[in-house]
Amino acid sequence: SKMLCKRGLQSSTTARALRKQGQAVRVAPVCHASSAPAKTDTYFVVKNNFQVKPDSYEAFENMWKTRESRLKEMPGFIRFAMLKCTNVPGKYVSETHWATEEDFKNW
Repeated sequence: SKMLCKRGLQSSTTARALRKQGQAVRVAPVCHASSAPAKTDTYFVVKNNFQVKPDSYEAFENMWKTRESRLKEMPGFIRFAMLKCTNVPGKYVSETHWATEEDFKNW
């Protein structure tokens, strides 16, 4: 299936790249974290898709909202968001922005 995750804080570079792929999914943020604003126009973006059963939506969201995270302490971390696709039942997408691919790999 094709997907474009649209959200207010998404980088325009990511949005343009996904639009070129012709993908469309509406999303709503579940939780997020961010560090100081990035000082670069390029990012390394990591996305993971999750398919969650209807009876597990609440537990899945609560797990992400309440988990301890040290991402903000990691060198090169820019931001994280867990997105809930509003037009694809049970689909969630995590999105993490890093200054470089090396920063992501070192995490």
